Amino acid sequence: MFSFLLAAFIALLLFVGFHAYTLMQNQRDADKSWTHIDVRMKMRHSELQKLMAVCHQQQNLLEERTLKGVENARNHLASAMETGNFQSLGEAETYLRDELKRIYEVAAANPELGSNETISRLLNGIAKLQAAIVEYSERYNAQADTNNTRLETFPGNLLGSLFGYSHLQPLTFKTEDRKNIGARSF
Repeated sequence: MFSFLLAAFIALLLFVGFHAYTLMQNQRDADKSWTHIDVRMKMRHSELQKLMAVCHQQQNLLEERTLKGVENARNHLASAMETGNFQSLGEAETYLRDELKRIYEVAAANPELGSNETISRLLNGIAKLQAAIVEYSERYNAQADTNNTRLETFPGNLLGSLFGYSHLQPLTFKTEDRKNIGARSF
């Protein structure tokens, strides 16, 4: 009888330990994905700042309205990142992507702008960062979905409240905005 109780207790510990570990691992993976998103957004922020400086030097290449739109979107995204509100972050990201689309459209239509080596390099770098942000956002959202499902089912709901795990808020953009906005070379 004692060996049966001991075996049942060990099985229960293994069961709880496994599920607690999977919750911890999933939240850690989501945190890593969020870190990748955050780093790429900061890198893109820096690249946009460089692009704005180059474009301001050569104002005849881009309309002031286009520059102002990207600058406003960039500032809106920076403040949304500081607050950590995922809904406002998603809205700000969508706003920035819409403004970046305008720059890519102008660059594609303006041969002088497309042939400027510095601007071309910056636009290609921003496009690569954009693609990485999309990739890590999709990865983060998949991990958030898995985490939230585990926290809503047994035994994750008990372990989540016992160990302080919480639901993760997904990062959402407009559907058409998930695509890479500037994948081609200039």
